[in-house]
Amino acid sequence: LIENNNDMTLEGLGIVLINQQNKVISNHSNHVHKKESNLDDDKPLLEEHSVAEQYEEVETNSDNYDQPHGIQEHKIDLESIAHGKSLESKDDTKQSKIDLSDESQIKANNDDNDMMTDSCCNTVTDKVKEFRAVSFYSLFSVSDFDYCQNEDMFLVSEPDDHGVITVTKKKTWIWEKFSEFGRFKSKAVLHHIKARLDNTGVVDGPIEFYYTDGTCLLSLLRHGGITGPALRYFKGELIWAGEVVEGVPQGVCVAREPEGGGLLVGKVDDNGEHTGDDITYIYPDMMTALTGRFDNCMMQQARLAKVSSLSFISGRIEVKVELVEESSAVFSYNPSNYTSIGADPHLRDPYEETLVEVRESEMEGGGEGIFATKNVEEGTVMCMFNGIKVDIISNIAKNCVTEEEIYDRLSYNIHMPGDENFFLDIPPGYRKLAEYSASLGHKVNHSFTPNCEFSTIYNPRWGRIRTVRAVNSIRQGEEVFVDYGYDLVRCPEWYRMLHQQS
Repeated sequence: LIENNNDMTLEGLGIVLINQQNKVISNHSNHVHKKESNLDDDKPLLEEHSVAEQYEEVETNSDNYDQPHGIQEHKIDLESIAHGKSLESKDDTKQSKIDLSDESQIKANNDDNDMMTDSCCNTVTDKVKEFRAVSFYSLFSVSDFDYCQNEDMFLVSEPDDHGVITVTKKKTWIWEKFSEFGRFKSKAVLHHIKARLDNTGVVDGPIEFYYTDGTCLLSLLRHGGITGPALRYFKGELIWAGEVVEGVPQGVCVAREPEGGGLLVGKVDDNGEHTGDDITYIYPDMMTALTGRFDNCMMQQARLAKVSSLSFISGRIEVKVELVEESSAVFSYNPSNYTSIGADPHLRDPYEETLVEVRESEMEGGGEGIFATKNVEEGTVMCMFNGIKVDIISNIAKNCVTEEEIYDRLSYNIHMPGDENFFLDIPPGYRKLAEYSASLGHKVNHSFTPNCEFSTIYNPRWGRIRTVRAVNSIRQGEEVFVDYGYDLVRCPEWYRMLHQQS
């Protein structure tokens, strides 16, 4: 929408079918072809490119489902987001186009037929309020009085070549940490905006909001409110897409978990939250799903389902899921804490269960290990690593005496990324499958030539946890390995010896 937003591309809209490496992430006959881009790296990435120019129209349907029972369908129309610098409106009698770099065209079109609302929110019948000028500081929740008392609280840039001005609130800093999966708008403090301004306030049109948690929201400002298609990003990854009227999401919206690639799809409530009985979480394989009751994006009661149809046609995302009737298990959000590993210690994660199993390791002295039960591609999330939370400054081996006891106690814990203040631990009493088998990531063995690495995901049941992710393709029956990454100065003897052998 605004020049120099390198992430505002159709690849973001194709998240249902395309992963970060532009590969198909669905494993059930979904085929998507990305055409060669003709964009010059030195030119703005937001030249006008339609969906048809970037991606071929694709529709995937499973042949195994004929009039499925218990089917649920979610649709979201994102076609108008895909027009780069211009937005198009079509009806039975005419087609109009607006160049968003031309302020006069925007104003003329607004006065003429309210095309922006009709085009961007054609599924929403709510009427927007009458025009009202919006001051830039009001977007930061600063009152007229407070601004008059301290006009120096903002840093205002000069307009760029397209008339876009950056307004930054002083004494605010960006500290990247994403912890609001499924949410349209960040709860963090607004750091800066990019928009066009005149002497009446912020001009209707494209606007970008950048928050102190590192997320940014791209949308359109109309009559003083956010109205139209909206996209939210974190570290260049699309994390939310939908339509918004007067600042409130409407209809079916899609949230994406940026680290693991899972999706949350469903119709939002009056507050714009994923709350209702027909919300669906789709795992990264785009096949396995949990569907049922969610409350503010938190899974309350959901059952196992399979994605029976997945399509992305001309910017329109459609997802259909069918309940797995033979499964009676009920899943809910029940993350671990500092004393409990969570409820149902033997209720397997349904996604992980399709990919791996535990067998005796082929490595000498390896004990039990993780093995792939099917062929998988690079980037596939293989299994989950849940555990009891332990404060980052805790010493869980303080009661151990020998060095061997210390390393054994520490051998089943893993640190979270640096933006978290805890690590995950599988203490004695949970290490055997007879004691805990809900997730299996802690069973993976070490190798200095690994085929996997540790990563992170937001799991609808356990929240943000660690995962084991393939770094290359893995064949069925192959053992899964990661590099533990121990310090050779302080590490178990077996690790040091293995390093010397390698």
